[in-house]
Amino acid sequence: MSAELLPAFAILVGPWFASYRHRSTTAAIGGLLCITALLVAAYVTPTGPVGIAATFKSRIAADDNVIFIGGYFFDVAIVLDRHSPTYIVGDWSKRATELPDNIRRQFTEGREFDSKTSSKCVDRTFCAAVNR
Repeated sequence: MSAELLPAFAILVGPWFASYRHRSTTAAIGGLLCITALLVAAYVTPTGPVGIAATFKSRIAADDNVIFIGGYFFDVAIVLDRHSPTYIVGDWSKRATELPDNIRRQFTEGREFDSKTSSKCVDRTFCAAVNR
């Protein structure tokens, strides 16, 4: 449910809840469910790229190459505490003005502004060279 619907939901449900004879019990159960959900969310292991990065952080040395394929995940770079640049695989043949406003365009603008950074935006042939 989106945040815009909450006031309307409260207006609809509020009178019913105020007249409900077990409202104290219902409010206590709802509060306990919210606290339980908060505790579970705090202790659940993150999934996706961030979870994978946290799991393998101890195996990745500071001088290892980190390569993002198919996108760039800011959280992963933060979890890995990288002090050296990461490589980003993609199609970098288009100019920034030809791309929609997204992260790829921002990296392309960076490449056009500072040619030294263009060595970190690579294509798939780089991956093959690194794997040899």
